[in-house]
Amino acid sequence: MFKNSNIVCLLLVVSAIFWAMACASSPDVEDTTSKVLTINAIKDNPDGYAGRTVLLTGRFKGWEGPCKEAPPKTRSDWMLADDTGCIYVSGSVPKGLRPMSPNDEPVTLTGVVRLTKQGVPYLEAQHP
Repeated sequence: MFKNSNIVCLLLVVSAIFWAMACASSPDVEDTTSKVLTINAIKDNPDGYAGRTVLLTGRFKGWEGPCKEAPPKTRSDWMLADDTGCIYVSGSVPKGLRPMSPNDEPVTLTGVVRLTKQGVPYLEAQHP
């Protein structure tokens, strides 16, 4: 009987540890599903956001914006800027916008954060 109670206690402790780990969230990465992130948040922690789906709001900069690096995937990648920085977006340009003549149109989009070989983050746009 004594052996069985030890096993039960051990199982309860292990279960509690797994439950606590499952409920814990990473303090370095914000919740990406319920609020709009800033570009700077992603650039400050690219590894923490890599592979995660995020929601970004910014101004459409087309092909001639403030991003310093080269387009991550193709020459058709376009720029999104907010008050904290600039990030490239790989994917179709939002309907009605022209990448050769952007007018700082507001854009909100969902996408997956990807990293270049050099570790620079960009957004892979998701289309509805």
